[in-house]
Amino acid sequence: MKKLFGILAVGALVVASQFSAMAGGNDANKVRKAGIVKSVEATVTTSATEQATKQTNQISNKLALTPAQTAEIAEINLSTINTINDLRTNVRDTNIRAFKTQVKAAYKSRDAAIKAVLSPVQKTSYTNIQRNIAAQRGGSLR
Repeated sequence: MKKLFGILAVGALVVASQFSAMAGGNDANKVRKAGIVKSVEATVTTSATEQATKQTNQISNKLALTPAQTAEIAEINLSTINTINDLRTNVRDTNIRAFKTQVKAAYKSRDAAIKAVLSPVQKTSYTNIQRNIAAQRGGSLR
C-alpha cells in the first residue's frame, strides 16, 4: 500500500509539472514572458532640440503664436530642457530632493518666461491649459 501511494504521488508530481510547463512553465519562464510583453527597455531618446521643437509646436498650435513668439518660446524650451538634462546628469543621483526642487524651479522659470512673451489673451489660454493638464493629473500647477 505504501508503494502504491508513493508511485501515485510521484505520478501526480510528474503530471502536475507537465501541466505547469504547458500552462506557462516555471516562474522564470513567466517572468521572462512577462518581461518581453511589459518591457520598457525600448525607450525612445530624443535630442533636446527635438524635445524643444515638439513642445514649441504644441504651444504654438494651441495658442496661435506669431513666428517671433514661436522663435522666442523655442529658445526658452531648449534652454529649460538643457538645464533639466544637466540636473539629471549632475544632481539626480546624488540628491534626489534637490533635483526635484531644481526641476520645479526650472519649470516655473520657463512658464514665467513663456508668459512674458505671450499676449494677455494667450496668457489666459496658457494658464487654462496648464490648469486642465494639472487637473487631469490630479495635481496642481507647478
